[in-house]
Amino acid sequence: MPTVFAFTPKFQAFTSGGALANGYKLFAYAAGTSTKQNTYTDSTGNSANTNPVVLDSRGEANVWLDTTLLYKLLLTLDTEADPPINNIWSVDSFGVYQAVGSFTSLTVSSTGAAGGPALTVQDLAGAYQVVGANCLNNAATPTTQFDMDCDWLKLTQAGDDGTKFVNNPATITNNVLTAGPAANGRDQAGVFSASSWIHFYWIYNPTTSTLASTSSATGPPTGPALPTGYTHWAYCCTIRFNASSQLIPSYVKNDFVGYDAEQAVLLSGTAGTETAVDLAAFIPPVAKTFQIHLLHALAGGGGAANEWGTRLRVKTAVTLILVQDTVIASATTGVRNHVTPTIPNVGQNMYYLVALVG
Repeated sequence: MPTVFAFTPKFQAFTSGGALANGYKLFAYAAGTSTKQNTYTDSTGNSANTNPVVLDSRGEANVWLDTTLLYKLLLTLDTEADPPINNIWSVDSFGVYQAVGSFTSLTVSSTGAAGGPALTVQDLAGAYQVVGANCLNNAATPTTQFDMDCDWLKLTQAGDDGTKFVNNPATITNNVLTAGPAANGRDQAGVFSASSWIHFYWIYNPTTSTLASTSSATGPPTGPALPTGYTHWAYCCTIRFNASSQLIPSYVKNDFVGYDAEQAVLLSGTAGTETAVDLAAFIPPVAKTFQIHLLHALAGGGGAANEWGTRLRVKTAVTLILVQDTVIASATTGVRNHVTPTIPNVGQNMYYLVALVG
């Protein structure tokens, strides 16, 4: 039967005091019932766990769930009876799709019944998953090579629900100058365009059991063109290729991607009306959100008291962030305020304006 792990990459629990929950019990039932339901020791689904599952000295257990079922899960103390009377927590109607990465896409067709759009959920080819990503520019050749490392990988095969799992892979270096499609090179014969975004992927060859990398001008969910023999991929990150055709020094920690040095998107902005700021050279189109460091500074002038604000927007005329300060009457010294908000990426663009508050 098809199974998937319920927790990434192992179930683990802690006591109320933060210690490892050695000996604690995990009971599994059919959703909404008190009827026990099997969990499994591995992805084959051939070997059922004991029910309850008893956690080891690290408070961990291998818990794989049947992909066709919903579960009610209860965690209890090690002294609890079977059936349990008390539990630490209980989660009902838990399904494995809460633990799978993400769908390829959700598309809206142009036609549908009764004049409305028809929603189509595509296959699970985008259900890759990466745990503990730790990536950065190669130390020896930082402008054209990128080091990719992580704790655990789930790679997907395009057009198929087949997946591959790799635990604690070695660091892999991708060279964007290597013509492709090639393992550990790019996925196209021609060079990447300057001032563009390069998407990095782990790729897998099941025939040779080889894990490698590729770099591509095509982001997810489409994915890269794979070299011969490679059938699976998992998205890593997207890095800026600057006007000099060099990878901008960047780092990846889990799902966070940052620049080694601050990138200035706007300097000395004083626009008193809503003004667009193009972010296409600073955040990739695949990013869901981004962080921006805003310095709101007011100069003292010795005049009347005024309260000024800097407004950030991603939608015209709708303020998302307002940073404001007051210059005290007759003050000759200005004021400064720093914020670092997380903002949704809407078309790699935002708006700002500086104006009196009120």
